Amino acid sequence: MEAVATAFLSASLEWLMDKLGSKSSELWNRQKQVRDELQNWKSLLPKIWVVLDDAEKRQTANPAVEMWLSDIRDLAYDMEDVLDGLEADERRKKLTAKTDRPCTSKARQLIPSCFTGFNLDVFIPGCEAVSKIKEISGRLERAVREKEALGLKVEEAGTSVTAPRWEPATTWLPEPHVYGREGDKNAILQKLLNDEGD
Repeated sequence: MEAVATAFLSASLEWLMDKLGSKSSELWNRQKQVRDELQNWKSLLPKIWVVLDDAEKRQTANPAVEMWLSDIRDLAYDMEDVLDGLEADERRKKLTAKTDRPCTSKARQLIPSCFTGFNLDVFIPGCEAVSKIKEISGRLERAVREKEALGLKVEEAGTSVTAPRWEPATTWLPEPHVYGREGDKNAILQKLLNDEGD
């Protein structure tokens, strides 16, 4: 059960890394503060993802590792929610921009020219979303520090203790050796050889 949960967590973190790695994503059409936090997520997530196998193996023996994995799972869900919300918000803005274009241009004519360089959406991105993003960034940084404190390591390919050791397939069988019955063996061989000679 734990292996399945860790596999889902690993897949979830991979999805998040792919989402954050996509520059074509609507996530990057944000104010600098949000972009910087998302860039921070992008750099910290792989540090957690690479130790999931080790954490999975240690969680049964170490309750602290089990709690760490649970925190990572919750963190991944929260990150997915925030990213989905940001993308939905960006799509909503694009949709409303297409329908409200004449109104917006008339309203902009009434604003003095010294203020027209400001993008009003930058100042109203959803303070709740920004605070949630910062809170998640703090949790993510704490998770990386805890990973190091727990001593979780990156497992090298092929060095896993639980990996089965496969012997190469062969048709060669070792010749059996009978111990302690040399006399009986010689008598049987003698009888067989004498029967062949007759």
